[in-house]
Amino acid sequence: MNRLAHSIELLPLSSVILCVTDKAGQIQQYTTGFIHHFAVQQVSPVQDFFALIHPQDQALIQRVFNELSHGGRMELACRCRCEAGYLWIDWEVACINQQWHFAAQSIHESFTDNTVLRDADRYRKLFENSHIGILIANRDGFPVSVNPYLEHLLGYTEAEFCKMPFTALTHPEDVEFSLRYFEKLTLQLVEHYEIEKRYLHRNGQVIWCQVAVTRISMRDGDFQCLSMFQDISERKRIEHTLREREERFNLAVRASNDGVWDWHIPSGKVWASLRWLQMLGYGQGELNLTITTFYELLHPEDRDHVRKNIENYLEDENDRYEVSFRLRHKHGGYRWILSRGTGVYGEDGQYIRMVGTHTDMTAQKEAEQAEQKAREFLDRIVNTIPIPVFVKDEQHRWILINQAFCNFFGYSYDYLINQTDSLIFSQEKAQYNWERDKKVLQMGYSNTEQIEYETQHGKRIALSTETRYIDQQNNAYIVGGIVDISELKQKEADLQKELQRNQLFFSTSMDGIAIFDAQGHLQQVNRAYCQMLGYEESDILRLSLADLEAHHSSDKVAAHIENIKKLGSDRYETQLKHCQEHLVDVEISITYVPFSEQEGMLFSVTHDISQRRKATQELKQAKEAAETANQSKSQFLATMSHEIRTPMNGVIGMTDLLLSTELTPQQLDYVQTLRSSGESLLTIINDILDFSKIEAGKLVLENLPFNLNMLIEEVIHLFAPSADRKGIELWYKVPSLTCLLGGDPSRLRQILMNLLGNALKFTEQGAVSLRISEQARSRHLIYLKFEISDTGIGIAEEEKSRLFQPFSQADNSTSRRYGGTGLGLVIVQRLVELMEGEMGFSSVVNEGSHFWFTLPLMLTRKQLPELVHETLKKHRILVVDNNVKLRELFTEQFNEWGIANTTVEDSPSALRLLRAAIQTEQPFTIVLLEKQMPFMDGDALARIIRADSRFNSLKLLMLTRITQPLNQESLSRLQGYITKPINFQKLHEQLLNLEEKTRIKSEIIVASHPDKITQPSVYQHHKKMRVLLVEDNLTNQKVAQLMLSKLNCEITIANNGIRALNLLKEKHDLFDLVFMDCQMPEMDGFEATKAIRNYEQLKQLPPIPIIALTANAMAGDATRCKDAGMDDYLSKPVKSEDLKTVILSWAK
Repeated sequence: MNRLAHSIELLPLSSVILCVTDKAGQIQQYTTGFIHHFAVQQVSPVQDFFALIHPQDQALIQRVFNELSHGGRMELACRCRCEAGYLWIDWEVACINQQWHFAAQSIHESFTDNTVLRDADRYRKLFENSHIGILIANRDGFPVSVNPYLEHLLGYTEAEFCKMPFTALTHPEDVEFSLRYFEKLTLQLVEHYEIEKRYLHRNGQVIWCQVAVTRISMRDGDFQCLSMFQDISERKRIEHTLREREERFNLAVRASNDGVWDWHIPSGKVWASLRWLQMLGYGQGELNLTITTFYELLHPEDRDHVRKNIENYLEDENDRYEVSFRLRHKHGGYRWILSRGTGVYGEDGQYIRMVGTHTDMTAQKEAEQAEQKAREFLDRIVNTIPIPVFVKDEQHRWILINQAFCNFFGYSYDYLINQTDSLIFSQEKAQYNWERDKKVLQMGYSNTEQIEYETQHGKRIALSTETRYIDQQNNAYIVGGIVDISELKQKEADLQKELQRNQLFFSTSMDGIAIFDAQGHLQQVNRAYCQMLGYEESDILRLSLADLEAHHSSDKVAAHIENIKKLGSDRYETQLKHCQEHLVDVEISITYVPFSEQEGMLFSVTHDISQRRKATQELKQAKEAAETANQSKSQFLATMSHEIRTPMNGVIGMTDLLLSTELTPQQLDYVQTLRSSGESLLTIINDILDFSKIEAGKLVLENLPFNLNMLIEEVIHLFAPSADRKGIELWYKVPSLTCLLGGDPSRLRQILMNLLGNALKFTEQGAVSLRISEQARSRHLIYLKFEISDTGIGIAEEEKSRLFQPFSQADNSTSRRYGGTGLGLVIVQRLVELMEGEMGFSSVVNEGSHFWFTLPLMLTRKQLPELVHETLKKHRILVVDNNVKLRELFTEQFNEWGIANTTVEDSPSALRLLRAAIQTEQPFTIVLLEKQMPFMDGDALARIIRADSRFNSLKLLMLTRITQPLNQESLSRLQGYITKPINFQKLHEQLLNLEEKTRIKSEIIVASHPDKITQPSVYQHHKKMRVLLVEDNLTNQKVAQLMLSKLNCEITIANNGIRALNLLKEKHDLFDLVFMDCQMPEMDGFEATKAIRNYEQLKQLPPIPIIALTANAMAGDATRCKDAGMDDYLSKPVKSEDLKTVILSWAK
């Protein structure tokens, strides 16, 4: 044979018909039975298997080849050519390792070698039905045939076996020695070997087998291996169990009467003897013991150290396992256990068991603990004694010393214990102590003495020592104590010096010093006391405190002395009698010093305060004069305010009225200049008045609930036109709040107006921003940070220190160019401080400034409506704006609302994104587009979008300036527009309205002049108002009448309060509203209002709304108006906008 025969040839079955072909059917291997039955000559074998097949059956063989090309087995019958012609043969065909294996099962008709057939069948059945595993492997250790039993034993099919070397089936720990044996077989050092080893089942289970391996030589010089497998897993388990039991028994015998335990480490199970269980109150079978149960029974304080001891032993870090711990008893409490144990190694050299004993140490531990507690208690008592304490035995050794003893001499306990005096004292002193202690021991008496001792640092200290003799169980001891009296000695010396100093102070003091007995009789006085009252010492010592008191009787003085005894001391001012009959103003400090419950003395120091009384009286008179001057100043400021504001009302009012008329460009310029100058003058007046109120401490802050977002919107709205005229981008960001805030909204508005006004004033190009952020929050307060930034001229470093000085500006050129009093920032800073906030700034010349302040504001219970709605979160918004700051602002806000958004800087980028979103089926639903952009503005972009049918459902919102009104053509392409600065609350409303498919039109400023804002007339929504104007100044009458007429009001004028009262008495029901000037001749507005309210109450008439018109601007003006019965308050000069707001408010 040119190649190896099939593996069955290894068996003594030479008559078995078997051959192996390649995929093309070329015969590669065959048995002698195959040669014999098909009359094939070995010297000239038939190479083509198909040549043996009947021509009519060759197609059948080809189909079998096709079906089994990927593996498997099949049985078939076909006619094959033999010596006697074609015979029917039953074949078993298998495709193994890319080869076809043919085995004849039976031969029909003329086949006569029945013996051979029976032998082949018998051996095949033996191979297949054997109860041991049989495996035939090639010289490389790869199986070529296995029997069914081995397939069952290890869980793999024959095809799987044939793909794995025997090492893949072997337990990793047994591979090395298995290879050594196989190598010996390969090298023909042995022909046969038997070993016990572990195999791995397909499911991972370990199978112990006894394996007999025989080398089978082939005819061509090669060899194969025949392996016989006997499953010995059960035997191994039994042997293991018997070995454990034998070891457990032997250890239990050695463990005597203690509890015995046996821990199987891999499974965690623990076996315990009955004695072990009884220690903890358990009987046999009552406790399912595992290592986990054991740890649960351990006292919590012992678990870590027990676990550590076990781990250290198993890791060979400890030579022995012996540990004490507490285990919980069945009926509560814990038992002290001494555990000893030893480890048992497995065949792999690792611990698989620990076996040991438990000894109940509870009684011993309790005794030790009691002794330890007693010892600790004694040590604690001794160590709490603050003085050094010692005990000496008859050999004069210190056998007990406390910590104070160690600390006193500066040595450790271990250094001093069981030593003698010679260790720390000089030889002479140690000998002296020896003789003294010897007498104490012999005579049994006590000894007390004072000595000097030099410390180890060379310091000499005074000591007081006391030693006593005690007898304890016929043993003599000396108990002693040492007290450092150095401090006492020093105090004695210091006291002597103090007495000398006190005597010196007593005799030389400028204040009178006197000592009284407990009843108030003088015992001792110094010279100053005598001089103060004009007495000689011998004369005054005959008097008592009651004799000297100018205004109190003896009984009152005695009661006062008793009170001093209770309180311990007193300090008061009074008058004492001088010997020359005049009174002396004095301040007395008196202290009672008790000697016993009945006896004591009164020590007093008396200071002449006649000059202080005189100075106090002069100071009081000066204060009254200052208050009178301050009152005059306040009255002057109020009068000045009234006198300036009254003509200012006419100036500003008339300019407002002029601006509402048709004017030529030159006239418009004159009038605007006039109004600007008037408003500047009014600002100066207001700054001066505010500063004077702050300086005088008369500025009172209000605490009112307000909507922060609305307040900021109002402030920004006022600056929007001027920012737009200068081409400056003005934007702001307010945090989302859920409730109204509490504070002074008018002062907060004043601060923001000043800082934003400055930012716009000093910025010629770029941007001005206001950002508000939450810094912290408590239960009732929120801390907000306000930041105002600009890209203006900035502030030089050398000028920053002058910025918050009154009447000062950064430099003179600024003052000339921009004007102002220099009070604005000072007032802002003072207001922030009054509101308990902080303020700061940074600035770079030609780059801009950044002002910030923080304020604590109240969180009120008045909730604001929730802005974010879930319906908006389904949108995708595209923002198109060339301003990077605004894009960042939109991104931040939309992210807060949870709305998906993207921003781009120009129209071409927007178109690319819109088209790409359509293609990815994630289209945008809303586009916010800036009207004014380079290259392609918002109008052009809107036209392109509307021309594309793919964007029919896309909603467009235009961002535009207030001075850029949109024409009808532009509006037709939009669903709405928002005017800058962006109000995100209105934007939110726009988005909600888009959701409701309602066309929105934002308010837009349309005016003949950029600074003129038109609003609806009062009577577009309300009935015509009938107004009574009470004003004595003709100019102000004219201004107010014209303003009210423009608001479509019916006006009646009264020149003073008396005329107004008479008109209302006659025609009360003919008026809807009264505007009342406060300062008028004959009867002012306050008196007139009180009279009107009294009349209404008398006649039971409904109170008519009365609005104060006052030129005063001092603290208390608003309160005075309210107290008089007025309903609202307008400060002159009155602006049309303010007048309209009040009328709208009361018209409702």
